Amino acid sequence: MLVLLATATGAIARRLYGLSTGLLATAFVLASPSFAALAAQPLVDLTLAALVAATIALALEERFLPSTPRAAGAGLAACGLLTKWVFPVFVAARCSSGSWA
Repeated sequence: MLVLLATATGAIARRLYGLSTGLLATAFVLASPSFAALAAQPLVDLTLAALVAATIALALEERFLPSTPRAAGAGLAACGLLTKWVFPVFVAARCSSGSWA
């Protein structure tokens, strides 16, 4: 899940602010000792963060690339709902800002 979180965070930063920011965001997530400690424990918080980031990254990619399959985003949303019930709260904040495809 740490790799998914780093990849999704980098994709969000790359889409919004450019390639160098995306690489820096990925490096920060991978270098953070708190994320590494969470990845070693069986907690759902890291999984929730990774699924929220991946869902938002797919939504941003779909906005700019209409050929991106919506099934992948729906599948991640379903997994997020099964992971923890507060998943829609985090994704709804992004939906209400108007950047959801």
